[in-house]
Amino acid sequence: MNIYHTSEIAILMAVFNGEKFLEEQLDSLLAQTHSAWTAYIHDDGSTDGTLSILENYAARYPDRFVRIDGVPTGSSRDNFFYLFQCVDAPLYMCCDQDDVWLPDKIEQTLRRMQEIDAAPEKPCMVYTDLTVADESLHVIAESMDRYQKLNMADAGISHVLVQNVATGCTMMANRSLRDRMLQLREPDSVIMHDWWAALVAAQFGVMCYLDRPTILYRQHSGNDTGAQQAGLRLYLDKLFHQKKEIHDSVEAFRKQAAVFAETFSLPEDSVVAVYARINTFSKCKRLKIYRKYKIKKSPLQRQLGIWLFG
Repeated sequence: MNIYHTSEIAILMAVFNGEKFLEEQLDSLLAQTHSAWTAYIHDDGSTDGTLSILENYAARYPDRFVRIDGVPTGSSRDNFFYLFQCVDAPLYMCCDQDDVWLPDKIEQTLRRMQEIDAAPEKPCMVYTDLTVADESLHVIAESMDRYQKLNMADAGISHVLVQNVATGCTMMANRSLRDRMLQLREPDSVIMHDWWAALVAAQFGVMCYLDRPTILYRQHSGNDTGAQQAGLRLYLDKLFHQKKEIHDSVEAFRKQAAVFAETFSLPEDSVVAVYARINTFSKCKRLKIYRKYKIKKSPLQRQLGIWLFG
């Protein structure tokens, strides 16, 4: 594996069959008001015109876009982990292929990162709100935080354990956070790279929320993840008709917590380690643990799934 070194911000871009929206995203990077960045791009085995687009941009802007070789990883999560391994930089940003960055995204995020008064060895993350847009970039919701009622500003470990508040395409991470992330040895139990990053920052460092959108978060049929409006009636319907799916997702939260506790040898009485073995307790004991450690999702209707199936 070749390691790329840079003193600038490293934008990590994981792509796969992204020809439909890729050029708009690359152009939005070129339009950034902050210019000290290089984008490192790994294609995960595209069969459409993605590669020709990347080759064109890399040829036209060789100081901006670097293609990283490597076999397909099989998922967006593993593609981003691979990129983190391949690039050594002081600061990292993750970039999806189908969104559009607002022109001052890097500038505003970097300013907030520079305001964090933390030692270099402390893992730090800045993450922001998003504007939700449809396939044609017509705005669906100015704020994903308010649209989904996520309470993104709550970056306590008890919240992040069961709900990722930091969307990867908005986050900036320092080198210390990246180094801690890569201590992972069992990626198959990690739900997504950004959630793992948020757990590391919440447990060992600083998470700082910028309450403003920095991205047009495009929703379309090919999204790996997406923004769904929070609604009590819709979620109650889901609780009734999708019990297995909710149970499986809650179990995935627990397994991720178990891997996190093991990776970093957390004390048995830590909230992460306790939650990792919550399936060994009675239902009554579990409810007491949720209350004691304030383990919660936002809004309340999402918490019902934790209480019922966790």
